[in-house]
Amino acid sequence: MGKHRLSPLAISALRHADHRISTTALADQALGYEACLTAMSCLAPVDSFYIGIYESATVLRVDFIAESGVRLAGHEIPFGEYGLSQRIKQTAQLYSWHEDNGKILRRGVKFGDLSRATQDALVYPLIDHQGVPYGLMAFLSYQEKVFDKECIAVGEWLAAALAINRDNQYDRERRLALDVLYPEYEPPRGLVANSYLRDIENLLVPLGENLKNAERGIDVDRNLRSALEIYQELLSMTKLHGECYLKGPLVSVLELTEREVEIARLVSERRLSNAQIAAELYISERTVKGHMTKIMAKLGVRRRSDIRLPSQG
Repeated sequence: MGKHRLSPLAISALRHADHRISTTALADQALGYEACLTAMSCLAPVDSFYIGIYESATVLRVDFIAESGVRLAGHEIPFGEYGLSQRIKQTAQLYSWHEDNGKILRRGVKFGDLSRATQDALVYPLIDHQGVPYGLMAFLSYQEKVFDKECIAVGEWLAAALAINRDNQYDRERRLALDVLYPEYEPPRGLVANSYLRDIENLLVPLGENLKNAERGIDVDRNLRSALEIYQELLSMTKLHGECYLKGPLVSVLELTEREVEIARLVSERRLSNAQIAAELYISERTVKGHMTKIMAKLGVRRRSDIRLPSQG
């Protein structure tokens, strides 16, 4: 994996994906695939996503397909020596749209909305412990130049995590914990356990007070800023994303951008639809959908009705 330093949002998305992938049974791989889609969707608009497994030398079994977040039925497709599936199988290397402006991708079978053209793509090999590709994972977008270096790095990590979880021949020392890949996120070393726990406890008390005050509408801005400082300190100490032990909208809302907060309030307080939000803010409905994906991922909710923000007071 490359050395591109990931943003806090990407780290958060990968920590969530790591938990889902590493706890997924081999008989229910779809949960791990969904975790990959969710993680990448936090960073870029993913319109089509699929996982293919090499059934034979010329057949790809597509186990998982999602189009605009909707799961579609999988199927088997043949592939030839000049297509993308064969290229991935032979080279065991990432394919990105910018390499040939999508030329090789356009030769193959079209997935998802047949009326729309893919404008950006990342396709990763899924590689077993012997270094042989057993499948591929593809992220496609109908928008141009949406997958940046961070997206590439995140996809590499996700592909490796899927492979390690699937193949029990992998050395368990290769578990893809983020603290191994990014030592800067490790907690302080050499701390005595009891002292370490006391340090955390000393931070949790004022954090709880700040969040309770914010929830009651008491000096919301000041209490949230103070909570954010404590929250970030806890993250650096524990390596854990807040939703693991500090779960809740009052903590997660600290990660929202101003625009995301604005949209989240329109959903939670006025129950507006995406179309109504787009009209209210003079933006496209597609842009609203992109914001909603990130808002729900950051807040750790699965339904619009679960979106909650503290009162502005």
